[in-house]
Amino acid sequence: MAITVTDYLNIDKRQFDELGAFDSFLDINSKLFVSPMLLKRTNNEYFIGSYEKIQKQFNIILKLLKISKKRGDRFWNQAVKMLVSREQKGISLGYAKTSDKGSGISYEISENIISVAKEFVDIEKDFPEIFEVMCIFEKGIGSDRISDIILNNIKDKIYGYSEYIFSHFDISKKKIKFEQKIYNLPFNEYNNEPILVIDRNLLLDLPIAENFSDIDYVASFNEKIRQEFSSYLNISNKKKKLDKDEIKRLFIGNDSFFNSFLEKYREDEVLPYDFEKDKNGEIKWYYISKQYVTENPMRLEKTEDVYEITKKICLQFKYLIEEKGLWKSLYDDSGNPLNENHSQMLFFGIADSYCKANNIDISRENNNGNGPVDFKLSKGFFDKIVVEVKKSSNPQLLHCYEVQIPIYMNQEEVKKAIYLFIDLGDNDVRVTKFKNEISRYKDTKIELIEIDGRKKESASKRTRSQKEF
Repeated sequence: MAITVTDYLNIDKRQFDELGAFDSFLDINSKLFVSPMLLKRTNNEYFIGSYEKIQKQFNIILKLLKISKKRGDRFWNQAVKMLVSREQKGISLGYAKTSDKGSGISYEISENIISVAKEFVDIEKDFPEIFEVMCIFEKGIGSDRISDIILNNIKDKIYGYSEYIFSHFDISKKKIKFEQKIYNLPFNEYNNEPILVIDRNLLLDLPIAENFSDIDYVASFNEKIRQEFSSYLNISNKKKKLDKDEIKRLFIGNDSFFNSFLEKYREDEVLPYDFEKDKNGEIKWYYISKQYVTENPMRLEKTEDVYEITKKICLQFKYLIEEKGLWKSLYDDSGNPLNENHSQMLFFGIADSYCKANNIDISRENNNGNGPVDFKLSKGFFDKIVVEVKKSSNPQLLHCYEVQIPIYMNQEEVKKAIYLFIDLGDNDVRVTKFKNEISRYKDTKIELIEIDGRKKESASKRTRSQKEF
């Protein structure tokens, strides 16, 4: 079920937004993270001093690593334990697709982070900011991991801020004790956890790229830093691509670059994510899907199996895009295609809204294997179906059909799958090749539903064109 904090609590969204809190989803993570630099420059009284608290922890870890003589000694283990944290419940940020739980920092992940920090300590580059920028050059460590560390360190601040925000609303609250202090907070009845919120001016968008390269990651991280990489590596227009190992060697082996990079990072004036423009479609899919389902009702029968229900929803999604103008939601205000995650969430919003409107209990779940399936919808334990959503810009169209979906089906013991393919008209050669390849398959259990997501002229423009002709 997709629902925002304000909808769940039935409180005034405008007032909530004016207070400055992020109206997150209770059960779905947004691709956003807490930026250390935004935290450093905040004027929010509830979070002032938080950055210094985090830097203090990082400095203690660095001191322990200076003393540590080898991996696994007591100073090393103490440093590792300082970063270990449980799942961050209640604050829906990060890459997790189907839960409001943060991934937390396991002992294994913490030891990975500590290993990298130790490398820099040993060459006397022991700056606390190294933890903040590690996501640029270390595999398996992203901005969301650093955000989890930050959230764990400022949880008391989050509790205090959440209590302040919800004190403006006449809603049911419970007392909860955290670190020897009592807070009055609303609770999520589905998991019996307090609902926590964070200042949206502390948030940046996580880098998402379908054709991912680490230079793209750096570019999205910070414009000044991108320029610094460009000047040292002669990178223009992101034509040259470096992997994280190459970037790491640059950090370790080039003192001039490292010092210049650190200086620019410290003076960075990064701006928080603009929720009004919502360039990545992080939240707009939710309101668009509710609007379209309300304006275009569809009857679903509870007696139908999950495949019949899901196929109806998929075909309705196709109809809304091709005939009812939903195609516009696939693009930003400048006409550029939004990322694939937005298309997936838009479909999820449509499916979820239709099921709720028809009082049908259908759930979206995690898959049990490696890698996330876009959707696994189910009614009961045995009635399940896998749905994958891909755009024509994705270079893995055929791989998804031939390899990815069959693996998911086998893992989940699912007999049928639907492949929703959205053609934006941006890769005709790739699309033609993809269609030709899959036409060879007969009696497949994967049903392909192609959606024309290309931009369309308005009716008035079409009429004018016809008259001119």
